[in-house]
Amino acid sequence: MVIYTSAWPSVPILEESIFSHVFNSKLCTPEQVVYIDGPTGRRFTKANVKHAALSLAHGLRNELHTRIFRGPLLARGDTVMIFSQNNILYPVFVWGIFAAGLRATLAPSTASPTEVQRQWIDSESKVMIVSSSLVHTALDAFKHLDLSPEDALSRIAVYSDDEGVQLPKGFNFTRYEDLSARGLLSKEEPFDGQLSNQTALLCYSSGTSGLPKGVETTHKNLVAQLDMLESIEIPETRFQTMISPVPLYHIYGVVNCLMSPVYQGVPSVIMPRFEITEFLRCIDAYQVARAWAVPPICLALLGHPQLKNYKLSSLKTIISCAAPLPAGVQLMLHKKYNTSGRTVAVTQGYGMTELSPAVLAMSEPEGFEHAGAAGRLLPNLEARLVDDDGRDLPESEESVGELWVRGPTVMNGYLNNASATKDTITADGWLKTGDIVKRDKKGFFTVVDRKKELIKYKGFQVPPAELEGVLLNHPDVADAGVVGVEVDGLELPRAYVVLKKPTKDVAAQRLVAKEIQEWVNPRVGKPKQLRGGVAIILEIPKSPAGKILRRVLKERAAKEVLEASESLRKVAARL
Repeated sequence: MVIYTSAWPSVPILEESIFSHVFNSKLCTPEQVVYIDGPTGRRFTKANVKHAALSLAHGLRNELHTRIFRGPLLARGDTVMIFSQNNILYPVFVWGIFAAGLRATLAPSTASPTEVQRQWIDSESKVMIVSSSLVHTALDAFKHLDLSPEDALSRIAVYSDDEGVQLPKGFNFTRYEDLSARGLLSKEEPFDGQLSNQTALLCYSSGTSGLPKGVETTHKNLVAQLDMLESIEIPETRFQTMISPVPLYHIYGVVNCLMSPVYQGVPSVIMPRFEITEFLRCIDAYQVARAWAVPPICLALLGHPQLKNYKLSSLKTIISCAAPLPAGVQLMLHKKYNTSGRTVAVTQGYGMTELSPAVLAMSEPEGFEHAGAAGRLLPNLEARLVDDDGRDLPESEESVGELWVRGPTVMNGYLNNASATKDTITADGWLKTGDIVKRDKKGFFTVVDRKKELIKYKGFQVPPAELEGVLLNHPDVADAGVVGVEVDGLELPRAYVVLKKPTKDVAAQRLVAKEIQEWVNPRVGKPKQLRGGVAIILEIPKSPAGKILRRVLKERAAKEVLEASESLRKVAARL
């Protein structure tokens, strides 16, 4: 068995509540500003957040009662759903739920009523904290639950995130402001020792294939993650303001942009959503030094017309996560922002919800030297590269296999899904990531692609992400997504491309698509050539965290092949 370990020294892992661990941290003083509301400039200190969280915790445990049985709605270990856009109060909701000894499950703000209902049922939620702008969706989700209208209403706590939104008439909603004004929990619920292995957070896997699954992340998982990340942090970066346009319902946002600020004392600018002009304005207005990003944001930072209107002189680091950032894009960013004596580090990392989430990271100077790589193993983690049969691959730069990880951040499992848990975590604790990676002699891992997304062409494995990286180097291409399309039993790589200068002229689109295909093919090996063609589209479908939704592209490709002429079949027949 070939086991890789971290080059960074291991750190002690404490067994306690994530709330206790963060708010007892000496790295951040009570007076330190930890959250800044991007649109308004409103600020919360660590002390503000703790007081607000303990007030909410008191209300959740003592003030919510069913209107039928007149008993408390919530007891220790119960689940509360947050259904909201990014907002400066969002962290208060999360910390308040933890302080009350409850579990938090975070529903995407883009979810439909059916999706909200599904997560509510699967997570066994008992109360929902919902923003006023999403309350109609929440009420629609509750319509088909086995609850009386009165009981359903008692389970919703509403806060106002938009003064222009009118709440439905005839509903006596519980207001967050009232719920938090009725007392103060004297102390957070403890989770010491073995209790730290209880679930704190229920994020849901991205659902790029199949239905999302509830990931049981424990207090100990989160404590370990924060300490592992802190141990590799450069002290000089503390107190440097960061910006957070990524969704806080995603574990990437929860850990890096919601928990770390309070733990490390790093002010975090919270944006309701990513909008390029507002993003750039906030960087200048709040002198942001560190930008947490996803690949679509990195692409916007390369060539958006609004860039010329902002200085961005405070920016020192761009960190891309959630999906692979092609080496070419990373180097172009580095070139663009490292001019006239200015230094901006461009790095990326790797993680997944099931690993709490970070697994690989790199220091700021390493981003340029190892462009395209996701980083080195974090402290306390072990890794293996295995083939399709679960056999370890030899330690070689030529070895490319599925990444398996073991350590203190491995999830408890998938909620109420023992079979999926067994398929993902081995009996001796290795979590199968489903990602195909390679490792160089210096210990840097590069993500090749998702195991299930590899295109199998005549026995050759074709990574879509690699082809997307090539496409993004084309001068006319703004974004790209690649999937396999089946033609007479052969799986052929097919590219979907967004142009920098879109055109509605169908003939012009075909001409550009053909030119792009001819440009790519000589630059890749024969199995990787775009034999499935190139299609011009207006937007690559992506999750809010920036992952390409390949299943959407695959569905489109399958339909297009059925409707296409015999041209693709003739191509396949000649191969």
